[in-house]
Amino acid sequence: MKIMIFVTDTHSLCWFLSQDRHLSENARNCFLDAEKGESMIIVPTIVMAELFWILERKKQYLLKFNEALGKIISHKNYSIVPLTLTIIENLSKMPEEFELHDSFLVLTSQIYDAKLITKDEIITKSGIVDTIW
Repeated sequence: MKIMIFVTDTHSLCWFLSQDRHLSENARNCFLDAEKGESMIIVPTIVMAELFWILERKKQYLLKFNEALGKIISHKNYSIVPLTLTIIENLSKMPEEFELHDSFLVLTSQIYDAKLITKDEIITKSGIVDTIW
């Protein structure tokens, strides 16, 4: 049986880790499946940087970044992946309406043949990658 692979965007990950009600049931189930060892969550480094910014600089949640990082690295079915030269080389193939970090997420999803956990309507409507929300 092939394990499902998902790439997460920042808000989805933050909402899951902080148990925020904004996260959809479908998205929550992707994370729960990973915690049960039934799927894999890919966390791009840009997501980690944005998560730091939201939790430590904007202080939008009670959750602290080190606590979030600990939760992520403690699960064997979560993998933090770097921004690669392949992603940079393919940025020009992304639609102009994508923000830079959205292009990183979409390209990471393509590299890992993964579905992207996101509420972002621009990404979803583009149809470039399969999304879960």
